[in-house]
Amino acid sequence: MKRRDTRDAIDVGTAVFAAHGLQLEIVTEGNTGYSVIGKGPMPSRDYFVPISAVTKAENGRATLIASMAETLASGWDRGQAGGT
Repeated sequence: MKRRDTRDAIDVGTAVFAAHGLQLEIVTEGNTGYSVIGKGPMPSRDYFVPISAVTKAENGRATLIASMAETLASGWDRGQAGGT
């Protein structure tokens, strides 16, 4: 899927959804190149999601290219350097 949003970070408070539509988390911190998501149904840890994994971001909603299972296995919970 082609990424449509060209910003460097997703706004804090944005709801994050897996590719199949399940809401995963809320963005708790936005940084250049990645956003930190937490406070949702995924295991209690932060995920450092690269902006390149966001297919669409608008109206307070960001959609990832990955499913929930792929997100859990991505390595994004290991910090900015973990996973791609």
